[in-house]
Amino acid sequence: MLVFGAGLLFAPFAVVDALSFDWGVPSGADWLAVLWWGAATMGLGSVLWFSGMRRSSGATASGFMAVMPVSALLLSYVLLGESFHWSHVVGIAAVLLGLAAVIRSDQSAREER
Repeated sequence: MLVFGAGLLFAPFAVVDALSFDWGVPSGADWLAVLWWGAATMGLGSVLWFSGMRRSSGATASGFMAVMPVSALLLSYVLLGESFHWSHVVGIAAVLLGLAAVIRSDQSAREER
């Protein structure tokens, strides 16, 4: 239902853009890239992510949400050549320490049951 509502909100902007877009400019490789981005990374990635989160507790799932910005940062170094900053190391360390605390807490709660 949420996706339908979001589609309705964005539809007017999409129609305006579609009317002024030159559909002949993108190559076949461009359309494959769009398809890959939409179907594989967003579609399949979301399905895999949420099916994995379904198998964990809420606390563990929320902790692992912090992994996404860390992976985005690391991939920005590798794929985009972004510059490294030591403050990023501090942030990554904070995320990993928090994640370790969440995992440890979840394991302790399971052992108590």
